Amino acid sequence: MRLTIVPHQTEINVGSISHVRHIVKRLELPEEFGAETRIQVGGKHYYCTERPTVVADLIDEARHADGRQALSRLTLPGGQPVWFAGEMAEGPVRLTSGEIGDGIHSAFRIGDLLTRVRDMPDEVAEVIKAAKGKAKKPAEFVGLSRQIARKSTKAA
Repeated sequence: MRLTIVPHQTEINVGSISHVRHIVKRLELPEEFGAETRIQVGGKHYYCTERPTVVADLIDEARHADGRQALSRLTLPGGQPVWFAGEMAEGPVRLTSGEIGDGIHSAFRIGDLLTRVRDMPDEVAEVIKAAKGKAKKPAEFVGLSRQIARKSTKAA
C-alpha cells in the first residue's frame, strides 16, 4: 500500500520512516487536506491521510521484511501513541523542571527531533533498550519521580 502524502504527493519508502504520530488538526495543517498522521523521514516530516495505526502497521510489515524489529511505542502527553524506530532513539532525555507537567514526564530523541512523552524515564529507558537504541540509565533521573509526584499533587 502506498501512503497518500499531503499537501504535495511524494514517494516515501515506508521502511525509512522513523517516527509516526497523529496530527493536531488545524494547528499543523489545514483540515481540507484530510491529514491524519505526521511521519518523520530523516530530518524531514510529512503528513498523510491514513490513520496513525494503519501507517505504523505498514511500517512494521516493511521492517519485518527487512529483518528489523517492529516500531517501538510510547505515549504522547495527550494520551495518543507515538511509534518510533527504537534502535535510532536516545533516551530518556533529561527535562528541566519547567518542562515537566501537563502529562509530560520524560522525552526521547531521534537525531534533532525531541519527543516529549507521558511515560516515566524508566519506562522510556526500557523501551529504547529493548529496541537496542541508546538507553540511558534511569538512575540518572533519581529525584525526577519525586519532582513529577510533587507537581501532580499541586495540580490536584
